[in-house]
Amino acid sequence: MKRSLWLLTLGTLFTTLNLPVAGHDLLADWLGYLLFALGVMGLFPGEGRTPSNPALFAWLLAGTELVTALLMPEGFFAAAISTLFIALEVMLVLMVADALFARQPHLSAREKPLRLLGIGSALAFVLSLFAPLGLITLVGMLLGVVFKLVFLLGVLVPALRAEH
Repeated sequence: MKRSLWLLTLGTLFTTLNLPVAGHDLLADWLGYLLFALGVMGLFPGEGRTPSNPALFAWLLAGTELVTALLMPEGFFAAAISTLFIALEVMLVLMVADALFARQPHLSAREKPLRLLGIGSALAFVLSLFAPLGLITLVGMLLGVVFKLVFLLGVLVPALRAEH
């Protein structure tokens, strides 16, 4: 489980932080989601040859990010794929957090704020598609970053500490 938690932590760091060098992000989001998917596979191995639902979500999310990075979509397709992406990301993070809360009950106090941040960031993102006001977009982006940081610092790091 420790290896899976490290992969989840690295994946979350890659997808939350940007480190631009010469116009390229050294912490590529697609690589972050790939690491996250590998971590999810370790936490939710599935049965036999059938992957678990969280693992399917994780690979779908990684694939969506890779397609977006390669195709750089515009217009309606960009809005549609972004909405799918945000929904998958919030659901997946909450699934992983639920599994960690079940295994480590001392983390459960962080459950409600994490859910509210996730739902709030997804809602603000969808609203920004229909009413592209700067404030709604900014609030959505801030909620999204805080959502990932709460997941990282409030759930993954304590879970890693407990594994030592």
